[in-house]
Amino acid sequence: MRLSEHTFRSPVTSAPPKGSVGTETDWLEFCDFELRSGKMLVIDPTLRPVPSDGLLVELPPETYRLEAAVMEFGQDSRISRLRVCIPEGEARRAESIGTTGTDSGQVGICDYPAFAEAWGTDDEVAWAKVEPALWNDFGIVTLGEETGALMPYVASGFGDGEFPVYGLREDETLVGAEIEFIPRSASYPF
Repeated sequence: MRLSEHTFRSPVTSAPPKGSVGTETDWLEFCDFELRSGKMLVIDPTLRPVPSDGLLVELPPETYRLEAAVMEFGQDSRISRLRVCIPEGEARRAESIGTTGTDSGQVGICDYPAFAEAWGTDDEVAWAKVEPALWNDFGIVTLGEETGALMPYVASGFGDGEFPVYGLREDETLVGAEIEFIPRSASYPF
């Protein structure tokens, strides 16, 4: 199943009781992501792409598959995890490789050098291109498709915060990353 086929329901009209336990979906396909430079930045998509505001992860240059898991709390569905992995691989979740955070309730990934170059030095011009793409539970910000300046993003679980990023390994090689927004044991906080 694809992430685009999942139905997200409004928590305003259908919130479950506080403390409810959710059920997590299997991995849902989101999109393919070409990492040309080998330097993936995990960051709030509303920020200028600089490593100090996110987490820089070095991976082999490759076309990766992005997948998301969704935690369903009754009628309220939230993206619980985002994973970047090699399509044919059998990667296993390994140690934490850092954290990333957001103040916009969204987290994106990008090929850092390509996205930073396309962003440029004028934040207002870049923001005018980025902002219209950020009104959904997930999507792709495009600053330059031909140069690889794309940023797939997802809504981050219950919103703002700091989230652990785990390495995905095949044998001892780092071949991907997984961002955890909602732990499987979490209860509904509202």
